[in-house]
Amino acid sequence: MQIAFFQGISPILPVIILFALAIFTTGVSYFTYRNLKKGHPFKKWTLITLRSVAFLILIALLFNPFLSFESVTTESPQIAVYYDNSISTSLEKGDYTGLEMYRQRKDQFTDSRDQRFTYSEHLFDTEIISGSELTSDGTGTHINAVMNHILENENQYKAALLISDGISTQGRNPVFTATQLSIPVFTVPLGDTTAVRDLAIAEVNYNDPVYTNTLNRIEAEIQYQRAENEQTEVRLIENGTVVESAEVDFQSSSGTRLIEFERQYSEPGIYDVTVEAVPLENEFTTENNSFSFTLDVLDDKTRIHSIAFEIHPDVAAIRNQIATDIQNELIQTTWLGGEQFSGTDPFSPEFNRDEVDLFIIHGEPPADSAVADRIVNLFDQKPVIYFTLPSSFDGTSPFNELKIATQETTGSPIDIRPVRTSSDLSHPLLELTIPPERSLPALKSHQSEYSLSPAGQTLIRANFQGTETNIPVLVSDEGANRRLATVNAYGWYQYRVNRQDDSGQFFKNLMDNLVSWASTSPDRRTLTIEPIKSNYTENETVQIRGTLINERGEPEQNGSIDVKIFNINGETELSSFRLRHTGSGNYIADIGTLPSGTYRAEGSAFLNNRDLGSDEARINVGQSNVEIINSQRDDATLRSIALNSGGLFLEDLNFDRFNNFLEDQNLYESVEEISVTQSYLREYNAIWFALVILLLTAEWVLRRSLSLP
Repeated sequence: MQIAFFQGISPILPVIILFALAIFTTGVSYFTYRNLKKGHPFKKWTLITLRSVAFLILIALLFNPFLSFESVTTESPQIAVYYDNSISTSLEKGDYTGLEMYRQRKDQFTDSRDQRFTYSEHLFDTEIISGSELTSDGTGTHINAVMNHILENENQYKAALLISDGISTQGRNPVFTATQLSIPVFTVPLGDTTAVRDLAIAEVNYNDPVYTNTLNRIEAEIQYQRAENEQTEVRLIENGTVVESAEVDFQSSSGTRLIEFERQYSEPGIYDVTVEAVPLENEFTTENNSFSFTLDVLDDKTRIHSIAFEIHPDVAAIRNQIATDIQNELIQTTWLGGEQFSGTDPFSPEFNRDEVDLFIIHGEPPADSAVADRIVNLFDQKPVIYFTLPSSFDGTSPFNELKIATQETTGSPIDIRPVRTSSDLSHPLLELTIPPERSLPALKSHQSEYSLSPAGQTLIRANFQGTETNIPVLVSDEGANRRLATVNAYGWYQYRVNRQDDSGQFFKNLMDNLVSWASTSPDRRTLTIEPIKSNYTENETVQIRGTLINERGEPEQNGSIDVKIFNINGETELSSFRLRHTGSGNYIADIGTLPSGTYRAEGSAFLNNRDLGSDEARINVGQSNVEIINSQRDDATLRSIALNSGGLFLEDLNFDRFNNFLEDQNLYESVEEISVTQSYLREYNAIWFALVILLLTAEWVLRRSLSLP
């Protein structure tokens, strides 16, 4: 039913002008025919009326009147129904026969429905979709998402029905969200509550990527039930071959065991790895006895040669920090005087400088030392990071060509603290946070005049007692073939051992940035894409991030990055998407979940139809056992959801209790919805046009009947 009400006017011109126009046009109509003598007086007044009404209609439309239309509809009350579509609901256990019994209970509910209600049906696993066709193939159970869905739509529903085993594998505890609901939730249990004899590989922790000739630990968490005094074998399988195994004894009935394997790979490549527990006799299910993933073994370790010309705590602190990154292979040399070295001798026939990606120099030998020139030649065309030590300020330096900042005058040592340069520089080495000056330990440098190399760029400067100085602390130089960096202060070991987390983190980030930047070729990529995590499981949303710089080496904020997903060795495109910009040339996108396997992501960037570059990344997705690790129905959660929301836990599957509850609470009453819309009369312009033409035509016909011109 629809009812219209006159609501008001919204005049286009001032009302007084419109009234004046109405009086004027009526007056004109009257004076036009006031002296008409032909025919009956009725015809004269008819002509006056016809013309006046035509004008008044047009003026009335200038008042812009509008109507309010009120529609009243009656709808049946709605009940939301949520079916658990995860894998765990299909497991056969005890008296529960899996998907077959699930469908029977679903049909039982359908047959018992009260027809006075409308039922809105949904399937849920890791997400919620409309529908009721059960497949029980979801890789996770997000019951709290159901509670949030009810909370967001509770003004549409009178009640909700949740059919599930109650085993939530994602999100926070749904019991807490249920307390916020204003409508009752009725829970129907699926599955079986008895404990069964079962082993499960719950989780496997591993590093990815892995580097050749590096020790890699693989740690597996094994959950077990009803396995007291039993024994099994846990195997590590690579590319179909068992490479390691361990015997496991279970002393208690249920619990968790951690098994660790250590592997070292000599050849790069992609390895398909499985951790498998040999099934126990009469085990409930063997589907959760294995966990598969892929390892990407790379042969791109950064080979770093650290040469120290002075014994100083900084040397150990910097070397230890570099060694914490498994991607780095650290070669250590300490000069003992003359041509004697401790550690690797850089002048021995066995030493190959071509295998070194980066040289790090700590201090320097005397300028007249026999080894000085040979060391300088060793660094030819190689990237170098130079760390000053007390010996660096003793006088003439043999390393002036390597040092970007050179001391011009002899100065005394002073305590300084590092701060950013006053200019707003954007540089990879500055992608870190420098803590407040007052919280940092003091470093040592020398008060002097410094000259920089032509391409030198000061990134961090020194403050002395809170006052800016001209002492450069960190200087970079990017040439055509190599990168150089000079750290013109010492005392960094205090940062590594400092108990304040900010100082230690600053030191770590600075060392990591120096190594990664200096060891990278200056011919840098403009586009870089990579997954945020090295490994995902089937029930995790994969995220891809990208960084984009333009031809000037600046972060590009207006570019577009398109990424296509392929199987690792396939050419058929599986999906494509565009990354969104998050600021400072950084981009990101969520691409959803992917089945277990290894994928190739190919990205291309462009701006105004100009190609800015391309890049490729691997995405590793492993199987998830989360849905079959725990098969014991969680009645406590289902009961609490019903209790906290004011509903019922239908453990006995008595749907008559459900219907009686709805009737006792008068929830079956129809719902009236009133919708109001507004409409301006000018919107019906065709009608008004036809009416004005009709009035003017009638006037013309009447004038012709009186033989008027």
